[in-house]
Amino acid sequence: EHDTLLLKLPKTAIFSASNSTVANLLVDEEIDGVLATIIAFIYETTIFRKGSHWYEYLKSIRICDSNGQLILPPNHWDSVERNLLKGSTLDTLHGGLVPEDEVREGFEIASSIAHKWYEEFGLEIPLEVFGKGSKDKDLQYLRFVAVAYAISSRIFEIDAFHGSALVPLADLFNHHVLRPDVHFNSLYD
Repeated sequence: EHDTLLLKLPKTAIFSASNSTVANLLVDEEIDGVLATIIAFIYETTIFRKGSHWYEYLKSIRICDSNGQLILPPNHWDSVERNLLKGSTLDTLHGGLVPEDEVREGFEIASSIAHKWYEEFGLEIPLEVFGKGSKDKDLQYLRFVAVAYAISSRIFEIDAFHGSALVPLADLFNHHVLRPDVHFNSLYD
């Protein structure tokens, strides 16, 4: 029925950069928004793992398919696959075949911060994403891209404290862009 409440969650159930293990470090670096959530996700799932309060939920967010291949947006597919989409709406109206500069910039910022935290506090570096001197910097970047797109496709704006956050179960609902059939409400203050 229209206006049926399907899910109600306390804000203590959500994951955000503000309640992550690295929250204070992100504040010190003045990193917020989606980038902060991406960085927090990477640390919770690769460094803190089972020690993280959020690990069981966060590990359900897949960045690889069942064959272990990274799940990447079309702008990071190989050229043969991208060419199949040339002239499509994704290409012509949305520019979806062109890599986004903001993602590359986010990767560089996050990588720099990871190395800074290691040098200053001895906080382990998520090597598979930010390993220094790695021969395969492109693969590290693609791992970051896979995380960035997985997070951005599930993120909600919550309130002034949490900002952008992941909401367990709510991220499963269909949210059609033109005709949404599920509406998300939050007490913002």
